[in-house]
Amino acid sequence: MTKDNSPQTPFQELTCDNTQRQEQEKPFKVVLIDIRTAGNSETIECIEMPLETEGLKFVALSYRWGELAETIIDTNLGYLATVTSFAMNDFYCLCRKMIDETDLKSIRYAWVDAICVDQTNYKRRKATIHHMSDIYERATYIVAIPDLHRQYLLNVSSANEKFAQDLDNNDNYIYHLIQGHTDELVELDKAFFDHIKTTKEDLDVETWRTTYAKYVWRDSTGMDGFRFIPDNCYGKFGYRPTKQVFLKNYPYLDGDPNMKNQPRTDLNDHISIADFPLLDPRRGYRDLTDMSSMTWKNLIIRRRNEILHAIQSLIDLIKDWSSRVWVISEFHIAKKKNNLKFWFIGLSGVRLGFSTFFEFDFGDTIVPPNTDLKINAQRHYRALQNTMIKQLTTQTFFQMMLGAKASKNEDRFYAILPHSKYKNKIDQVAHWNISTLLSVKLKLFEIVDVRDKLLLLFLAGNSHGPNSYESWPSFATSTITFASEHTDFHSWFPSNFELNNNNNNGSSPILLQHGPHSQRYFLQLTPKTYYVRRRAYNYGPKINTWGRQIGALRERLLPYNLGVFWDTVCIPYFNEKERMQLDDKKVPITYGTVHLIGSFDSNTWTLINVFDERTDWQLDDVYNHNLYHYRDNNHKGIVFNIY
Repeated sequence: MTKDNSPQTPFQELTCDNTQRQEQEKPFKVVLIDIRTAGNSETIECIEMPLETEGLKFVALSYRWGELAETIIDTNLGYLATVTSFAMNDFYCLCRKMIDETDLKSIRYAWVDAICVDQTNYKRRKATIHHMSDIYERATYIVAIPDLHRQYLLNVSSANEKFAQDLDNNDNYIYHLIQGHTDELVELDKAFFDHIKTTKEDLDVETWRTTYAKYVWRDSTGMDGFRFIPDNCYGKFGYRPTKQVFLKNYPYLDGDPNMKNQPRTDLNDHISIADFPLLDPRRGYRDLTDMSSMTWKNLIIRRRNEILHAIQSLIDLIKDWSSRVWVISEFHIAKKKNNLKFWFIGLSGVRLGFSTFFEFDFGDTIVPPNTDLKINAQRHYRALQNTMIKQLTTQTFFQMMLGAKASKNEDRFYAILPHSKYKNKIDQVAHWNISTLLSVKLKLFEIVDVRDKLLLLFLAGNSHGPNSYESWPSFATSTITFASEHTDFHSWFPSNFELNNNNNNGSSPILLQHGPHSQRYFLQLTPKTYYVRRRAYNYGPKINTWGRQIGALRERLLPYNLGVFWDTVCIPYFNEKERMQLDDKKVPITYGTVHLIGSFDSNTWTLINVFDERTDWQLDDVYNHNLYHYRDNNHKGIVFNIY
């Protein structure tokens, strides 16, 4: 279940009334849908039985909701289900595919929240919500359908219609591509050439087919996505032999007969004609002959672009589905039994007697892009596979908690905490009054351990981010981006903080505090070392933004007497003095720092956004400055109050 305003959200109803937990003594009954009746008759037939029934098998669906017109379903269990999340025709189609699926055809029932949760009965809804994790854990398989809301996508954008058409035109090919069936892909390529009626008058067909397998897919993916070729741009293999055409434009490839001077690939094999991409960065699209365009070549490029577009759109669907807090909870449950399958409604037209859904193995690791391929078209499935692995297995706690989508911010705790080391906090969430992302971050600074508090601060103080830090508290109002951030760097080098002090009695290196005026929040940060900006440094255009922040500090902290002058400080995560004793070279670390502006006199600070070479900072410690002390086991360090 993955709708943001789904019935999972009112968890406070569960935890506030402990007397209701006595009802757990009664067997919980789950509502299930008969898959065969839905698939064969397009009729919803529901049953209700104890979740712990021996031998009970069912499929639990994981998907994201769309926004469609209401469809009213009579469950014949005393309530009407109102479905707005997906088109019923798509659901019936999915049921038909499950009836034929190799592993699912023996399973009679399915659980889908849009129908199986009674939204109108407070007591029944509450009971189902409380057992939501139990339902997914009890499921024989969890089946992810990232495009179950397909009809909603078609309704809102014509671009999605193009994607649906491209997927439908090439569904068999894409199905085998995702399954990794290379032999079937080769046969489909041959059938395609037969269909477009390439002849020996056009080209030696077998040579062209062999060349196509490498040539038309080569360099079609990159780190940032897919490269498309205009439909009216052709490889233009003409009457002249292919080798002669290439050597005319690339004479340096015509080396000595022994090929001693020929260019080589990264794998040290000789570069072949088929290894070259259609797009040459030096010459643009290659005009290999003077021949006019030919229809069959048009079809080749068009087919390629359709497949690339469809795969990229499937990747986008996976990212969208897996970036929602409740989906994260669902696939974490699937990870326990490694029982996650996934399917796309857009592939339901695959022309097979039966089909096997795609399986995801949580033990898989990301495959490097330069790994050998049997056919080059497989690189596009690899992009999809790596996206699945990245989204489902590599996200950190803060990526899931703060980077995922949720319409109710309290859901972030309900969905993510049970799968983290902070799961013992779940019963407290109802009392936290979480409403905004700001309140989420403040609560995290309160409940997580020292390492995670520091990590959260350094993510918030990322100097490469878009933040101006003009809202307070600066450490909780900033926008955290995870795309290129190192989110697990705290074990690489000696820390600049006493990580063993993990309590709230004042000895912790980072504490969330409430100020005496208007309940202001501030962090108390105690590093071992820090850097102070030289007074003579030219601040440049940053001075305007910083000046506004200082003005805000003065206005909001009048009782603290900020003073006239301000200081700028850089605090690294790592203890660089200790690190230099381990490293032969002094290599500045360009990430893992926070920058502050404020006053040592009043000890009031706020985050600033600045990125400079480390040489602009000077280390203040007991050896070269009388005011600031290097903190070691025998010295008490400077404490920074960060607002």
